[in-house]
Amino acid sequence: MNEISPIKQFLSQKSIALIGFSRKEKSFSRNVFAQLSKSGYEIFTVNPNTDSINGSTVYKTVIDIPYKIDAALLLTPKAETLNAARDIVQRGIKNIWIQQFSETPEAIAYCREKDVNLVSGKCILMYCEPVKNIHSIHRFISKLTGSYRKMK
Repeated sequence: MNEISPIKQFLSQKSIALIGFSRKEKSFSRNVFAQLSKSGYEIFTVNPNTDSINGSTVYKTVIDIPYKIDAALLLTPKAETLNAARDIVQRGIKNIWIQQFSETPEAIAYCREKDVNLVSGKCILMYCEPVKNIHSIHRFISKLTGSYRKMK
């Protein structure tokens, strides 16, 4: 299997739990939320420290979301990633993207052991179309250096 297949499979899902949604207005997770929403995904946000952000419901854990979830995106601090991955697997979600800088060897090993479709070490904003702003530059540089994989 080539490396891009897990990315394509993840992005083909319709509903995504965004775990690690920040209360800070100008955070990376807010940017991801906006981009994924504009791209047509149904996003459910998770932050254990709040019930609501800008009037939208925020869940304490992925287990608390009362809707069907196809995939989960982890934007968590590294110390929280493994426990979040365990909750995702317990919930029965088979598509997990651990955003670069959130991944840990333990979380990656756990996901592989549980045989989920896993993407790690990649920035979702380089793959979720349309790619805009600094992420288009990042993608261009990644293509030049050979670290970007084409969607197949």
